[in-house]
Amino acid sequence: MDVFSFQKEVLATGVRALGRFTRSDGAVSEPAVQSEGELSFQVLGHWLGSILVATRILKVTLKVHYSLPSVMEDWMDPWRSQLQSEGRAFVVREFGKEFTNWWAGDLKKALDPEGNESSMGLPMICRGFDEIYSRRSNARDCHFSAARIVGQKESSLWVSSLLELKSPKDFSDWNWEPREVISGSEKSGEVEFL
Repeated sequence: MDVFSFQKEVLATGVRALGRFTRSDGAVSEPAVQSEGELSFQVLGHWLGSILVATRILKVTLKVHYSLPSVMEDWMDPWRSQLQSEGRAFVVREFGKEFTNWWAGDLKKALDPEGNESSMGLPMICRGFDEIYSRRSNARDCHFSAARIVGQKESSLWVSSLLELKSPKDFSDWNWEPREVISGSEKSGEVEFL
């Protein structure tokens, strides 16, 4: 398996999850994938939601980098009434947690449809500026990529993934068929922030 192709599919899974999560097209155009060396800055958003997905040969840390105005402008329409009653802190906490949870769930199902060979962590929220203290490994088996998603009202957020290969040889021999995931909760049309 090619690392760049896999990273591109991981980010595409995030774009699709965002569209389902917000019940909208979500992105104006297909976002371009960028590696760490191509980014001119390390902090991609004021807030950061993250979650981990792992299998026997890899770990993927999924992150969404966002600011409050961007999220409220383009991606919170389905929850306007809940937003008005709960307030701004609700958006900061719940958007990052719930979206990364959806994304990780989609990736986990795509990687391991039976659910026996993979695991998923709990979503976490922190300030995006804390990313400055997160040092990426220079190891050959650690790969970072990011994509900027522009909403219909021109606001943006970033999705990124950090791929850590436990076994580079197993990964290169691995044959994975990416598949789109449609969950039962999406069909019901209801999303409830917990």
